[in-house]
Amino acid sequence: MYFANLMQENRSLLELVDSDYTFLNERLAKQYGLTNLTVKGDDMRRVTLPEDSERGGVLTMGTVLVVTSNPTRTSR
Repeated sequence: MYFANLMQENRSLLELVDSDYTFLNERLAKQYGLTNLTVKGDDMRRVTLPEDSERGGVLTMGTVLVVTSNPTRTSR
């Protein structure tokens, strides 16, 4: 969703590194501790992040963080 939005809106590729928005549903917002946002329900939507948030950009997304974590970590 993030990359599709980037392309559809002809946004700067620099937003892959840093942006003021992300895509969340209620469950993901709670997981990230973003309880100050009004995100309700299961549907993913674009959400503007608070200025002090460290969640903007692809490099802070959970999937990227897991893939780039310690290589000796296992799923067992």
